[in-house]
Amino acid sequence: VSPEASASGASGAEAEAPSPNITTRARPRASRGEAERFIEMCAMGYSCMRRLPSKQTIALADLPLACRKRQRPGSNGASGGLRETTPTDPMTVFVTGASAGIGAATARAFASGGHRVILAARSADALRNLARGLNAEHGEGSALALPLDVTDAAAIKQQLNTLDFTFKNITGIIHGAGRLADKLIQNKTATDFENVLSVKLDGLLSLLRVVNINNLDHLVLFSSVAGFYGNVGQSDYAIANEILSKAAYLFKTNHPKTQVSAINWGAWDSGMVSPQLKKVFDEHGV
Repeated sequence: VSPEASASGASGAEAEAPSPNITTRARPRASRGEAERFIEMCAMGYSCMRRLPSKQTIALADLPLACRKRQRPGSNGASGGLRETTPTDPMTVFVTGASAGIGAATARAFASGGHRVILAARSADALRNLARGLNAEHGEGSALALPLDVTDAAAIKQQLNTLDFTFKNITGIIHGAGRLADKLIQNKTATDFENVLSVKLDGLLSLLRVVNINNLDHLVLFSSVAGFYGNVGQSDYAIANEILSKAAYLFKTNHPKTQVSAINWGAWDSGMVSPQLKKVFDEHGV
C-alpha cells in the first residue's frame, strides 16, 4: 500500500474506534512462520537504529547523549542565550524527497515565504526543474538542487562543502524521503526491509551528521499513520515510521528550543500513491 496510507481494512481490528467510512475485514491469523519472520524484521530495524560505523555517526538510540544542545550566543553576544526566530526570519531549509508530491509542495511553500530551500532527491531532472522554477519565481538563490541519495552522508557532506555560506547555514530540515516494498511479511526479503528502513532512518542519521544540529531551529519528519495502525504489506514501512516518530520525541527532549515535529500523514492524492492504491482507497471510502 502507500507511505501515506491510513489504516485500511486489515488494520481496523487493531484500532479502538475505526472510521465508519472504512470497511473492515477480519485479518487472517498469522502462522508461526510469519510471526517469527516479523520478529526477525523488527530485530533488523532495531539493528539499523543501533549502527555506529564511525565515531561521527549519530544513532537514534544515542540521541539523548549525542543531540544535547550546546548554548549559542544570544543577540547581545553573551553566552547562555538562544537565538529566537519568527516566521519572517529567512531560513535555509534542507528538504529531502523534494522532487515531487508533498516534498515538492513543501519546498514551494517555504520558497514563497522568502526562505532558501535545498532540494534533495534521487530524481535529478525533476529536482533541477523545480529549482529553476522556484528561482525564476522567487529570485535567484531561492532554491538549490542536490541530486543525491539521502542515505549517503559522505556524498551530502561533499556537496554541502561546495556551497556558499547562505546555503551552508542550514537551520531547518524537512525529511520527506520515503521508499516502498509492499509485500506480505512472508514474502519480504532482507533487502526489501533494508531498502525501506534505510531511506527513513539512515537518511535521518545522514542529515544529522552533516549539519550543525546545535543550529537547527526546525526539524520536521514526514512519518505515516501506518506506523501507528499498521497496514497490509507494510510491516517494514510501519516500523520505519514508528521509529521516526520516536526519534522526533528524543530529539525534542534534548533540543527543547528546536521546533520538532513528526507528522503522521494520512492518505494523499500525491507522491507515492499509485492508481492501484487510489482504487483501494476508493473501495474503502478513504
